[in-house]
Amino acid sequence: GIPVPFVPVYVEDELGGGSIGVGAAVRSLFVGAVLLRPYTGRIGDRFGLTEGPVWVQEGANGYLLFSDLIANVIYKWTPDGQLSAFLENIYDGPDILNVGQQTRRGRMNVIIIGSNGLTLDREGRLIAASPASRAVFRLEKNGTRTVVADRFEGKRFNGPNDVVVKSNGSMYFTDGNS
Repeated sequence: GIPVPFVPVYVEDELGGGSIGVGAAVRSLFVGAVLLRPYTGRIGDRFGLTEGPVWVQEGANGYLLFSDLIANVIYKWTPDGQLSAFLENIYDGPDILNVGQQTRRGRMNVIIIGSNGLTLDREGRLIAASPASRAVFRLEKNGTRTVVADRFEGKRFNGPNDVVVKSNGSMYFTDGNS
């Protein structure tokens, strides 16, 4: 089957709040349209700004990937409670101090340099919208990154935000950052 584009879970960030998907109101782990088991725990804390959850099905099991835009990391969480860095240095360009978009987290001004929206293509490869890289990239099965799109009509994107792949393989994403 086609993986669900998000898994509703609750994630607490460094400010003691924050959510992914539909957040704390619905704390259940889904695969396809089948409820596997309720999940009421916290999957982690000390995150900067979390976005873009996607469930990756592997046989009878799977894992959740989600972005931390401030930490420049994509995290992996497994239903047995393991949390690890799946992919680091989402933005790996030459001048990390002059990229990204500024936003506020509580009283702090922070720079968004990590990926945002995540999805899977029809081959199960991870697709990530990277605002700081101003591109959408695909993580190949061998771990290399392929830029899928970084410009339209010769002009660089402002900062891709969310991304989805339709069942026929067409990709749609937003480019709203400026």
